[in-house]
Amino acid sequence: MKAKSIFFLLNLCCLLFIGTLTANSKVLDTEFGIRLYGNDIPFQRPTGAEHEHRSIPIAIPISAFTSENHSIELDFFEPVGEVEIIISHEGIIVYSSSMNVESPTLKSIILPELSGSFVIEIKGTNGAYAYGNFSL
Repeated sequence: MKAKSIFFLLNLCCLLFIGTLTANSKVLDTEFGIRLYGNDIPFQRPTGAEHEHRSIPIAIPISAFTSENHSIELDFFEPVGEVEIIISHEGIIVYSSSMNVESPTLKSIILPELSGSFVIEIKGTNGAYAYGNFSL
């Protein structure tokens, strides 16, 4: 009986913690994270038996973070094929590049020593599009 009470109390605490994380999304965000938004077209994924997904696919399989040395880290969680990356500062393009993401990859992009608002855009060849705003 005592073990059931302890187990019940432990489960209750876990549920309260999960509820708190859901209610306060700031706990999961870092101050350097860039929230990416996208269109309804998913990024292209490689075909073949070795690339089959066994879980729910991620809408935008990319995360972006700023770092203290005026750079951005792009983390591609899975292969997305050919993408174009554009970063603009107050409407002027400061970085543009294309790359073929064939496996999970971390890409670091060093930006010029500018302050203010930036926009990052990631475009797939199949029409997929993701963007985010950040400040340095």
